[in-house]
Amino acid sequence: MPTLTTPTRIIRYVEEGAGPLVLLLHGVPGEGREWRPLIDELVDGFHMVAPDFPGHGDAAGDSPCSSPADAAEFVADAIVAFGAPAAHLVGRQFGAAVAVELARQHPGVVTSVTLLSPDESPSEVTAPAIVLPAAQALADWAAIGRHVSDHLLAVISD
Repeated sequence: MPTLTTPTRIIRYVEEGAGPLVLLLHGVPGEGREWRPLIDELVDGFHMVAPDFPGHGDAAGDSPCSSPADAAEFVADAIVAFGAPAAHLVGRQFGAAVAVELARQHPGVVTSVTLLSPDESPSEVTAPAIVLPAAQALADWAAIGRHVSDHLLAVISD
C-alpha cells in the first residue's frame, strides 16, 4: 500500500484514477481496501483515494485517531498531501461522522459530502448546517451518488 508523509502523520491509502479528488472514508473497524469495488466503478472520471484511518488496515500500528474531529484533521492533511484544493467525501459509519466534522471545521476543502450509514442521528448530522458550493459540486456529486447507489444495490441483491 502506498504512503504519503504529512507533518503529523503517515497516510496509507488505495488510489486510482485522475480528475476531481474523491476521498472514501471507511467505518471502524474497516480499511481503505473495502472501497475497491466502488473505486473500480469511478476510476474513469475521478481521482479515487481510500485512506486507512490511523490504527486501522495497513495503518494498524499507527496511533489511532481519538475522535471524528481528530480524524477530520487527518483527512484535511490528506487533501493537502494529494495536492487538491478540495475533495468530495464519501463516508461510511465512522467515516460519515468524519466527513461531517471536516465539513464543519474546514468547509473550504470539502466539495461535497455523501453519507452512508452515519453513526449519528439525522439531527446531529445536520446541525449546524453545512453549506457547500452546490453549483461547483453538482455534476460530480451526481455521478458519485449514482455509482454509490448502483454499488450498494448490487451488494444488497447478491
